[in-house]
Amino acid sequence: MGILLANAGAERVVLVLEDGDQALIQAEGRADPRRVEVLQARPLAESLDLPLSIVRMVRRLRRPLVLADAAAEGEFRHDPRVMAAGLRSVLCLPLTLQSQVLGVVYLENNLASNVFGSLRLETIEILGTQLAISLENARLYGEMARINRSYGRFIPHEFLSFLGRDSILDVQLGDQVLKRMTVLFADIREFTAISERLTPKESFDFLNGYLRRVGPIVRLHNGFIDKYIGDAVMALFPGSGADAVRAALAIQREVAAYNQERGAVDSEPLRIGIGIHTGDLMLGTVGEEERMESTVISDAVNLADRVEDLTKTFGCSIALTADTLEELPASMVVTVRSLGDLQVRGKSLPVKVLELIDADGGSSGDGSGAVAGKAAQLATLERFETGVEAFHAGRLTAAAAAFAAVLREDPDDTVAAEFLRRCRQG
Repeated sequence: MGILLANAGAERVVLVLEDGDQALIQAEGRADPRRVEVLQARPLAESLDLPLSIVRMVRRLRRPLVLADAAAEGEFRHDPRVMAAGLRSVLCLPLTLQSQVLGVVYLENNLASNVFGSLRLETIEILGTQLAISLENARLYGEMARINRSYGRFIPHEFLSFLGRDSILDVQLGDQVLKRMTVLFADIREFTAISERLTPKESFDFLNGYLRRVGPIVRLHNGFIDKYIGDAVMALFPGSGADAVRAALAIQREVAAYNQERGAVDSEPLRIGIGIHTGDLMLGTVGEEERMESTVISDAVNLADRVEDLTKTFGCSIALTADTLEELPASMVVTVRSLGDLQVRGKSLPVKVLELIDADGGSSGDGSGAVAGKAAQLATLERFETGVEAFHAGRLTAAAAAFAAVLREDPDDTVAAEFLRRCRQG
């Protein structure tokens, strides 16, 4: 628009672009003072200061229209805008590209007649062609950006970044990269039982209502969701294990708030378990040329999943491995109880697992009595860890006595109850 003002000899330039079945005024520039306003998106039909009969004819006939003295001669001298402004020199040029009309450029000069002669018309037509090409390029770029955003809802943009790809169109089968990350698995307790009470639509609405709360929390803490596995969420945190731990605590707080909202409708609280582990991951694409998907292949992923399984067994809210705990900065204060070296499914060697105690989540995962629950867990922490140490040393009688003492003071301690059950089973 600035170039047109500088080269066309116009006092005013208006850009009208097609938008579906209507035309919109998208930009306007004036030579005095030199100013261009863009992205106005004003409907052409609502314009009070454009000669609509001129613009509409050029849009319809798709050829330039030059008026040496619009108010003095020609078929448009009776147009209300032409008459009111006493318009003199006018040029209206269609913007076409491959027989498609993108819009029109309207120019006027009210100081003199016959401003837009053949030489200027030739210059303006060249500029109009460049303008049409630029508009089409911008449209294509915007469409590509929209497609990338849409694909980002299915394949995380972070995946493309790690693979060194700018666009989903650049991804190749077999692209892969090794990264150290923290994996978080979150799973709804007894989702099958919940869904049995609901219609299929209600199940989808319930699950999406929960997931709409989890996704933003993951992103807020510098993570991204790799995939949904039924009612389970697998999220990756490239920066630090601290991000994953903070996200886990925030998710449990959000679930507690969600349960308060749902309480009037469904008395059964939603409970989730979260498992966290840090390790090396291989991110890449698998499949074949006609059907591929992004995925993460690593023992670290499997271990995070198994740690989440342990939260079901022990009835706790959040469990993490020692690898993640070691990643936490000294400034981050968290309270954990060691569950010792536990045998997890699919692993030949035991894994050191810890329970993260959170005042806003608690072992129940529904937020009820959470503060009191943490206070009781802190009060019994020494006896609990004595019991864990005795249990893993094979001194089951001493361990059972320690866990029984914990449960006398805190009957709701599901982790101590599970250890006591294992002690009695031998």
